[in-house]
Amino acid sequence: MQRGREPEDVVPGDAAEAVWEFTVEAVATPDGAWDFRGVVVLGPLSETELSLQAVQRRDRALLFGGWRGRTRPQISADGRETARFLSPVAGGLVDLFTLVGVAGCMEVGIERLISASDRRLRTEFSVQCTGAWRAPWLSEAMDADPRAVQRLAVALKDYHWAAVTPYWGRINQHLDGEVARCARLIVEGGVGALLDGLRPMAVWKSPVLEIPGYRPLIYPETDFYLSGRSLLLAPSVFCGPVPQLFAEPQIETVVMVYPALNNPVDEAALLLLRPIRARPMPQCGRLSQPSWAAPGQSCCA
Repeated sequence: MQRGREPEDVVPGDAAEAVWEFTVEAVATPDGAWDFRGVVVLGPLSETELSLQAVQRRDRALLFGGWRGRTRPQISADGRETARFLSPVAGGLVDLFTLVGVAGCMEVGIERLISASDRRLRTEFSVQCTGAWRAPWLSEAMDADPRAVQRLAVALKDYHWAAVTPYWGRINQHLDGEVARCARLIVEGGVGALLDGLRPMAVWKSPVLEIPGYRPLIYPETDFYLSGRSLLLAPSVFCGPVPQLFAEPQIETVVMVYPALNNPVDEAALLLLRPIRARPMPQCGRLSQPSWAAPGQSCCA
């Protein structure tokens, strides 16, 4: 479940200056280190969901303006309704990250989504305001109706084909490069050097990681404690401008998705160039359970 929300295009000064903290606590490991799971590329489904909010917003036009102009006309009615449902601009992103885990291709991510238990689907979808108007079929999806969840999955795949597939090769290469950069920081200076390298989006003051501008969605408190759970970092092209935290009480890993694209020069190489329409992604196997370290995924620890 998401623990925070993105700021609106324009936010009051006090909200913009807010600082949210969570404590990285030591855990009982043989070498005395606290449990850091590493840095991983979550996969195309996660990047697709994160792009749903980017395509609806107006900010960061230098980064996403051209991509929005090309993508929006291709989004179907179901795709637009899905974007507003899963990732409303006002905040409250449905957490498919802990629900699906690391999925190396779209097919595996979609399979995990439609095969998730009714209880978990209802829990994740419940983050959305129950009083808000939405298409009737999405209300049925909130109640984990199989046909409605399947329709949601189809809308996600169609949107992915228009918004992410043409650029996925370059996006994935960029994210792999970010994972490699993080690995070098860990080798040279340990996890502390990696967390310190997240500035200015996050500020590491051991044992606290401060996230300026973060706006808690679930908890009114300004502190979030890992309480023995491990921390996994996941870079994203479409996340931003503030890192987002995702956690479930029954899941031992807390996922922090953070922006990996803030330079217009980098963006030009990914999204401003004429897209290359890729062939449909091949099936990459049937995996019944989410995995935070799926074979073949970019990960450093």
